[in-house]
Amino acid sequence: ARLISQQAGHRRTDLELALLRLYLDTLVNNISHGLLVLDVGMRLNNYNRAACDMLELSEEDKGAVLDQLPFWRNLSAHEDLHQLLSKAIERSEVVRLDTAQLKRGQQALHVNIVISPYLDETGQPRGALLLLEDMSESVLIRNRLLETERLATIGRLAAQVAHEVRNPLSSIALNVDLIRDEFETVEGDASEG
Repeated sequence: ARLISQQAGHRRTDLELALLRLYLDTLVNNISHGLLVLDVGMRLNNYNRAACDMLELSEEDKGAVLDQLPFWRNLSAHEDLHQLLSKAIERSEVVRLDTAQLKRGQQALHVNIVISPYLDETGQPRGALLLLEDMSESVLIRNRLLETERLATIGRLAAQVAHEVRNPLSSIALNVDLIRDEFETVEGDASEG
């Protein structure tokens, strides 16, 4: 009876563990940010669906050293990235890199990267979590806004220049009209006389 009770308890624990794992997998795979899990040796242990789509990862990439992955080579053009990753793991610090550029084919993605160490129960580093937020649309909107502001400034400047040029031209046109009226008056007087 005691053995049956222990087996039932293990099955219940296994079921609860499986449900928790399913819940966490669902949660992690439905966030919009890419998530990478690295071990201390900088090998890719796991990733979520958003990271797979953003970085074009495949199942074969699991277990690969980060430096061997194409997306990392495209990101590592940012010289601070290796240092930030090491700092996060060695010092157990969360570090952030804003708007790093990632080339994906002909397209350039702009991503914010948060690197967070994860520790074991003794406080020793087990690896790092990389959270990638695609900021490409925000960067595009910001660039369009800057371009719109630049064009508005040029428009205001052109209007001001036109106004400044129009004032002297109006004076000149008025003086030309006065001189023409004078000539017409003089010619009229000469033809009468």
